[in-house]
Amino acid sequence: MDSSGRSGAGGVAAYSNPRAWIVAGIAVAGVIVLAEAARRRRRWLRGKSTALPDSGAFCDSLVLSPPPQSPPPAARQQLSDLTFAVSDNFEIEGYVAGFGNPDWKRTHAAASRTAVAVTNLLKQGATCVGRTVMDELGFGVTGQNLHCGTPINPASPSVVPGGSCSGSAVAVSAQLVDFALGTDTTGDLRIPASFCGVLCFRPSHGVVSTVGTLANSQSLDTIGWLARDPRILHRVGDVLLPAAVGGFIKGKRQLIFADDCFESLKVPRQKTVHVIESAVLTLPGYQPPKHIDIGQYIISNVPSLKEFCEPSTKMQEGNSALKALCTVMLLLQRYEFKANHEDWVNTVKPKLGLEITTRVLQAVNFRDDNIKSLYIVRSEWRSALKNLLKDTGILVLPTMAGYPLKRNSKQRLSSEFEDKMYAFVSIAALSGCCQATVPLGNHNDRPISLSFVAAHGSDKFLLRAISDMYSTIQEQVVSASKLAPRPVINHDVDASELLKEKGNDSFKRKQWSKAIEFYSEAIELNGTNATYYCNRAAAYLELGRFKQAEADCGQALLLDKKNVKAYLRRGAAKERVLNHQEALQDFRHALALEPQNKAALAAERRIQKHLRSIGMEAQQWQQRRHPLRTPMDPLLSLAGSFFSAFSPSTSTEQGAATSTMLLLPLPVAAARALSVLRRLALLATQAFISVFFAVLSALSPPPPPPPPSLAPSLPPPPLADQQGSPAASTSVGRALGHVLWVASRLPVASRKYELVRGLAERLLDDNAVAGGAAVGAVSRAALAGAFERTLRQLEASATGGDWPAMELAVRAVRTGMRLWKPAAAAVAPLEGEAFGGPAAEKLAAELLWLAQKMAACGAAREAAVQFGAAPRLGSRALVAEPTLQVALLRLAVFLFRHANSAEFEQHSGDKEGDKAAVAEHRMAMLRSWLPLLCRGSNGTDTPVLSGRERAEMVTVLEELIEKLRWELQEEALALWLHHFAACPDTDWPNLESCYTRWYAESRKLLA
Repeated sequence: MDSSGRSGAGGVAAYSNPRAWIVAGIAVAGVIVLAEAARRRRRWLRGKSTALPDSGAFCDSLVLSPPPQSPPPAARQQLSDLTFAVSDNFEIEGYVAGFGNPDWKRTHAAASRTAVAVTNLLKQGATCVGRTVMDELGFGVTGQNLHCGTPINPASPSVVPGGSCSGSAVAVSAQLVDFALGTDTTGDLRIPASFCGVLCFRPSHGVVSTVGTLANSQSLDTIGWLARDPRILHRVGDVLLPAAVGGFIKGKRQLIFADDCFESLKVPRQKTVHVIESAVLTLPGYQPPKHIDIGQYIISNVPSLKEFCEPSTKMQEGNSALKALCTVMLLLQRYEFKANHEDWVNTVKPKLGLEITTRVLQAVNFRDDNIKSLYIVRSEWRSALKNLLKDTGILVLPTMAGYPLKRNSKQRLSSEFEDKMYAFVSIAALSGCCQATVPLGNHNDRPISLSFVAAHGSDKFLLRAISDMYSTIQEQVVSASKLAPRPVINHDVDASELLKEKGNDSFKRKQWSKAIEFYSEAIELNGTNATYYCNRAAAYLELGRFKQAEADCGQALLLDKKNVKAYLRRGAAKERVLNHQEALQDFRHALALEPQNKAALAAERRIQKHLRSIGMEAQQWQQRRHPLRTPMDPLLSLAGSFFSAFSPSTSTEQGAATSTMLLLPLPVAAARALSVLRRLALLATQAFISVFFAVLSALSPPPPPPPPSLAPSLPPPPLADQQGSPAASTSVGRALGHVLWVASRLPVASRKYELVRGLAERLLDDNAVAGGAAVGAVSRAALAGAFERTLRQLEASATGGDWPAMELAVRAVRTGMRLWKPAAAAVAPLEGEAFGGPAAEKLAAELLWLAQKMAACGAAREAAVQFGAAPRLGSRALVAEPTLQVALLRLAVFLFRHANSAEFEQHSGDKEGDKAAVAEHRMAMLRSWLPLLCRGSNGTDTPVLSGRERAEMVTVLEELIEKLRWELQEEALALWLHHFAACPDTDWPNLESCYTRWYAESRKLLA
């Protein structure tokens, strides 16, 4: 008992000993640490053993070999012995382009052709070795793909490679290929090029053909390429870029630094701006660099952007403008992606990554209420950037403001991160200008990359500049990396604004010279602020330095065309130097901007009074100096001078002659006589033109009589040429025809238009419900008459009215101008030839409504026949305003479908039901409206049809053409090829397969 009790007590003591617990805890912790270390080692070894040899860059391995080199004297292929890869949205014959998503690949067939850009590279000796990974559907900025994984960034394996063309950048950076192709929509090539440290070139929009690539947004998509060597970058550009793009440009280049963009980069300027400036100083052919605030420039020159800008202070306007430009770019991408792929997304419901799903849903749910403003901003911004850069300017800015995320990071993309990614890429993407991206090493283990932007069409000029600067830039990068880093200055307080305020204080104290000094320093820091120039001009005026004041006001107006103070001060300067006419113009410009401006009103009255007094004095002096009263006096004076010079006379005779006729000096008399002859010639020309038009008007048929006025009683039927039809012989037909006629005469803005239009809808619907052959014939006849009348009105507005004589004269004048300036005529149609406006758009929309009603009544054939018989309207539609083109394109698509239907082929028992007549009607439709399908706004600038509708329309056109006779098929296909080739920005409608089938059948006839 005692021993057991002792042992029990000892056990309790052992368990309560703290040393034992410490030893046990240390042992357990050691075991855990060893287990975790072993687990991490196994994971590292497993990752090392499964690392892909291609860094995960490729999704499809294939080899497309170039054709063999032709023997001498044929030129050597430019890209021989070079390899390249393409992103997963390039079509290759026999393969399915995956677009970064397996559901897309599963639901699409193999391509029947290879992309045009890839074909051009193969012809020049390059070898394609595969397709690379990309973000799903062309969205995304990180390069992470849910299905294919994330390629490893060779430049920094711990961060993402960037997207969407991540695989192409990784393949070039890892030296797997010599160069790679990809599409750049919203920075899809420039962002991964910056993250992976390679060169990138994004050409001008529309310069390189995108035929054979899967579109994300046609207005932004462009094919670009990446390389490690600038010489390879230039060689690829020589192959893909047309010879006429950015040839040799005379004049010295000038670099323009976007200072506000560099301020947000938070990288020492010695590693960015100073590197480029130092490189340029050692190179010939460069002007001194220029510094601007690109945000302020955007605010001043893109007025339509203001509705997208967030409320901000004067100091934040520049950042707000850049953000608004980015917003417009993303909204445009969503709108066009929805037009292209909405049907596929809603039908297939693909499995997408989280971030991509958010972007796709934003695009599919996008509302296009304000879509026209997006295209207006794009047009204004391209024009503004062209005015800034001219032919020899190059804008220098950071490629992006943000840094890449960590690899495999679970952090969601914030809106702030996306703003940094897209902040600067929108400058070139939205304007369509060309941009080159050049790596400049690292800063704090983060990549630095600068971009160079040139005007639209200056692609080869920019490529040549990058080739010249690259080696010198890299030397300066090495030198800058050896220097001690300078602290990054906080630029929250704008120094130029402080200097302006100091200048204002000096101006108030009447210290004009000191104010000029402060304003000049502010201009040196920020040369794009119109206020600085305008304020300095005010100080110059006080000192009496009018020429300098006029020059400063002119510069201010170049930066801001709506600066009222600049007009007032320039007008004051011109008035002081007695340049009253130009001063009056400036004051009137100011009044146009501010009609109630008291200073401008007083100055205008003062100058007008002064000019009137000067005019009266000059007239009185002229009358005293040369008292000639009739237009024939100069001729008489000239004759008298001749007679007096060549006939001898005595002094008394000369005195008598002088008393009867004032003889002017011979040169003066000759000049005045020529002036009189010139006036007589002008009067004779005016008389001849009047007689000419009178004769033409007499020979041409008179204009149609004016329409009957609206009266309480029912007027006679407006269709005088259809008195025998049911619509003209019954009260029902007259009532329906009258309602349709009134609806066509009312403008859309009228509050009665909807009422009359609704009345016509109800009458037609009631006729359809009532049924019966007689009622149906009434509806068809009334609608056919209304369709013909509306089509005639639209054609008259397109061709200049109902006066053939006037149209003939206008065409003759335009033809003469084209012959006089053939180069300008070849570039674009003469100004003023485009037609459109609300009235024409209303007529086109009404035609579509009438055609739909006629189709419901079984009279679509009549609408198609009438529409095909309007070739003049079809030709004028090619130069119509985009909104009118959209309406006419929708109408053409609707009627083409009915022209291909069985209803169109039904025989009515007369000659029109004959097969030959049917074929002629179809051919007339093709002749008149196939050019509009090829050239109109069918998906390039303002997409009208969805992807499914475009595919269906291609099928309709192919079937329609194949139903024609052999010679008509040739004519139709030749017409398609001519207009399809003339519009490089779109690949719709693509009738290549139909053309190939026709050609193959034609070849069989030779056997």
